[in-house]
Amino acid sequence: MTVPGGDAPAPEPHRRPTASSGPPRLIAYGTLRPGGANHHIVAAFEGVWRHGHVRGDYSPVGWGLTYGYPALIPREDGPSVEADLFESAELVDLWRELDAFEGPAYARVTIPFYCDTGEVLDGQAYVARERPGT
Repeated sequence: MTVPGGDAPAPEPHRRPTASSGPPRLIAYGTLRPGGANHHIVAAFEGVWRHGHVRGDYSPVGWGLTYGYPALIPREDGPSVEADLFESAELVDLWRELDAFEGPAYARVTIPFYCDTGEVLDGQAYVARERPGT
């Protein structure tokens, strides 16, 4: 796409989620991802993993820093952060355990997940509850 009357490409408009119904979705950008230090917490549950990214900034807060994973501060126009999305009906029974595992430094919020296939899905991610300097 180009800007009318110009040769420069227009910025890509923000894509909105194309699907928000369906099974619950967990967005993992740190230790819960396949191969991550805490993946065992979700590994036994039936579901489908998708690779992609979310948008936001890393924050130097949260216990994940111990494993080299700063917390995410979602920002729609932020840089791309590699992530995986887990779709599973069993998440309904797992949210309380995941909330306790992540602890008070993280809040579970709904953010867009950009699949490598181009699809955009809403999912739940654990993000920084506090901001640096607050």
